[in-house]
Amino acid sequence: RVHGDLLPSIASAGSMASSTDRARERGKQLVALLQGQMTRGCGRTNCNNTFCASCPTAERRSPTEALLVAVDLASQRDPFAHVCAPLLEEHRRAGHDAGAGASASDAVASPGSPGVLVSSPKLVRSWDALRQMNTAFELRQEDTDFSAGGVVERAAVLNATASREHALSFDSIRSLCARCSESGSWTPVIRLIGEVFSSLDRLDSLFLESGDPRGFRDDDWAADIATVRRGYDVLLVSEGATNALVTGIEMATRALVPTASSLCDVSQLRRVLVLLFNPMLLQPECARSFALLCASILALRVELQRALSEWLSKAQAVDFRSVVGVFQSYILLRIVENAEWIQVHEDDGIVSAVKVLAMLHAVNERTQLITAAEFYNDGINDLEVLQLPKEYEHWITGRFAFCNYPFLLDPSTKAEILVLESRAQMYAEGRQAVLQSLMHGHTSPYLILQIRRTSVVQDTLNQLALHPDDLKKQMKVQFVGEDGVDEGGVRKEFFQVIVRSLFDEAFGMFSLDDESHTYYFNPASLEETEEFRLCGMILGLAIYNATILDMHFPRVVYKMLCGGEPDLDDLANAKPATGRSLKYLRDEFAGDFSDLQLFFVYEYEAFGRVVRAPLKDNGAEIAVTRENLGEYIELLVRYVLVDSVRAQFAAFRSGFMDVCGSRALTLFRPDELELMVCGSPELDFRGLEEVTEYEGYTRDSPIVRWFWELVHELPIELKRKLLEFATGSDRVPIKGLQSMRFVVMRAGPDSERLVSAQTCFNVLLVPEYSSREKLRKLLLTAIENSQGFGVA
Repeated sequence: RVHGDLLPSIASAGSMASSTDRARERGKQLVALLQGQMTRGCGRTNCNNTFCASCPTAERRSPTEALLVAVDLASQRDPFAHVCAPLLEEHRRAGHDAGAGASASDAVASPGSPGVLVSSPKLVRSWDALRQMNTAFELRQEDTDFSAGGVVERAAVLNATASREHALSFDSIRSLCARCSESGSWTPVIRLIGEVFSSLDRLDSLFLESGDPRGFRDDDWAADIATVRRGYDVLLVSEGATNALVTGIEMATRALVPTASSLCDVSQLRRVLVLLFNPMLLQPECARSFALLCASILALRVELQRALSEWLSKAQAVDFRSVVGVFQSYILLRIVENAEWIQVHEDDGIVSAVKVLAMLHAVNERTQLITAAEFYNDGINDLEVLQLPKEYEHWITGRFAFCNYPFLLDPSTKAEILVLESRAQMYAEGRQAVLQSLMHGHTSPYLILQIRRTSVVQDTLNQLALHPDDLKKQMKVQFVGEDGVDEGGVRKEFFQVIVRSLFDEAFGMFSLDDESHTYYFNPASLEETEEFRLCGMILGLAIYNATILDMHFPRVVYKMLCGGEPDLDDLANAKPATGRSLKYLRDEFAGDFSDLQLFFVYEYEAFGRVVRAPLKDNGAEIAVTRENLGEYIELLVRYVLVDSVRAQFAAFRSGFMDVCGSRALTLFRPDELELMVCGSPELDFRGLEEVTEYEGYTRDSPIVRWFWELVHELPIELKRKLLEFATGSDRVPIKGLQSMRFVVMRAGPDSERLVSAQTCFNVLLVPEYSSREKLRKLLLTAIENSQGFGVA
C-alpha cells in the first residue's frame, strides 16, 4: 500500500484508453529499459550481452548514444532478445508488457508506420522513430504552478508513514538494503526514499558520511560525488526503488523551484547534487522534473552558482562527463518532441538546459575535464532542426539562438553558418554592383584577379590594392595565357600556387620548424608588412570563398586570431625543442641554476649571425634562478610568439580581418578555425567510394572496380595528388571525403587518352580502358603531370 502511495502517476499511466497510447507507452518503457541497461548494466559480473554496461567487452556509451541505440534495438523484430535476464524479470514483475501478444515494432511504431524505424548505421537521424514514441515531455501549465499544494499533501502522507529511524549515510543505507534483501521486504527502503525526497533539508544529508551537511567542507566535493553515485547504485538494487526515485525527484524538484532563489548556504547545494545525479533523471516521466531542476539552478544566487561551478570543477572526469551527458540527452529528447523550429527555440526546458550547460562548459574551459567535442549536441547540429537562415536571423537580432552557445555547434555547422553569412554578404555586394552599374556604368559583381604564373604574389598584391572594396564579392581568377574558365577549379589552384609562393623559404617571410613541420612568422624577415597583410587576406579570402588551404601554421596562430594569449603549451606546439627545454627546467631540473649560465635573453639566428634579444631591461645581466624561472618562461614565450613578430602578425591579422572580420568568426575555437582553413586530416577514400556517382558506368563496371582497387593501393602522397587532380585541392572538406559530390564519368571507348578532370565539378573523366594495367599507367601519368588548366 505504501508502494501505491508513492506511485500515483505510475498507476494512472496504466489506464490509457486507446491501444495506440498503450503501444507508445510500451515503446517508451522498452527504450528506457534498454538505455538503462547500456549505461548502468544489469549487475552480473559474467554478463556477455554486448548491449549491457556490465559486459566487459561492451562499448561504453554516453546517455545520448545509448538512447539512439535503444531506439534502434526497440524497433527490431525481437528487441527483448537484447535485454538481460535480471532486468527482463524485473520489467515483468513491475507489470510491464515484455512482448506478449504484440511485436516489438508494434510497441514502438504508431499504426501504419514501418516496423523497422531506424536504418542509419550512425543512428543520428533517428528523429522520426523517437517522435513516434510521443513521449509526454510538455511542460503543462499545472506543472509550472509552484504553489505545490499537491506536493505538500503527498509529502505529509509520506512523512506520516515513513520510518525516521534510519540514518542517511552511505554505510547506513547500504546496511538497510542488505537487511531488506535478507528479509525479502523492501518497504523500509521505499519509505526512506519517500521521506528523504519529500524534505529538501533531509535531501541535503542523503549519502553524507557525517549526516550533517552544515559541517561539509569545500574539499569534500569530489569524493562526495562518487559517494552519491555509489549510493544510488545501492538503492537501485532494491525492488521498487526505480519507481520510488522517479516520484521522489518529481516531488523534490517541485519543492526546490520556489525556494532556490532564497538558498544562502553552500551546504544547501547538496540537494542539487543529489538530484543532478539521480539515475532516473532521464526517464520520460522525469522530463518535467529535469526542466524544474534546470530552472532551480538558474534561480540560485550568483555566489551559489559560483560555488556549484567550483564544486563541479573538482569532479572526476567520469562524473563530470556523466552530468554533461544527461543535459545533452535531455536537449536531444526535447528537440525530438518539438517537430517545429519555433517550438524548439521557445521550449522553456531546452532554453534552461542550454543555459545550465553553458555553466558546465565554463567549468570545462578551466579544467579540461572532457573534450570540447563532448559538448557538441547531435540534435542541434541536425541542420533540419537548426534551419540556419532562421537561426542566423534570431542570432543577429538578439533573440534566443543556439549560436549564442557556440560550444553546442560542431565545426561543420559553424562552417555552414560562415558560408551562409558569406553568401549573404556576397549577394549584397553583387546587388550593390548591379545598382551602381545602372547608375554609373559597368561595375563587376565579382572580385576578378588576372594573374601571371611568373609573378603571382606581386600581381595579387597590386590587384587587391586596386579593389579594396571588392574583397567581399565572389572571387574569380584568370591565369594569363590559359583558357581555364573559373567555375571554382581555377580559384582552387590559384590559392595553392600563391600559398606555395608566400611560404617559400627564399621569400623569407616564414621560418620552418623541422620537428613540428609548421611555419611561423620570421622575426628577421626583410619583407614589407604588405606581404604579411596579403597572406592574411589570402587566408580570409579562402575561408570566404569556401576553399581549403595547405597552410601549415601552428595552432597558436589561430588562437591569436581568435583573441587568445599564447602560453608555454603553444610554444611547445610551434617549437617543440624550445618548449621541452623550458618544461624540463620547470618540472624536472634539480641541479644548480648557476651552472646553466642562463640569462633573461633570447638568442636566434638571422642571416648567419646570432641575435641576442633581452627579455627585460638589463636582461643580459639578470641570471635565471629557480625563484625567477616562472617570470623567465612567461617573458620568453611572449617574446618568441608575440613581441619578436609583432609587426608581422599585426599586418597578417589586419588583412585577415579585412575579409573575415564577421560575426560568424566569433563562433570558432582556434582548433575549429584551423579545421576550417586546412580541412580534415582524415583521408578516407573508402568513404568517398561509398558516395561516388557514375555516369556512363555503374558501380559494378570492370573499369570502376579496377579504379578503386588501384586507388586503395596508392600510398598517401599519391592519394593526395589524385585528390588534387580530380578536385583542384588535396585538402579534405571539414566533414570528410564522404561529404563531397564526386563523379566518375565515361570518357569514350578504349584509347590512349589520359584520364582528365573537371575540377570545378569534381568530375573524373575515365576512358573505358581495356585492362587494369593500362588504367594504372595512364592514371598515374595524369596525376603526376597535372599543373595548369585547359578548360576548368
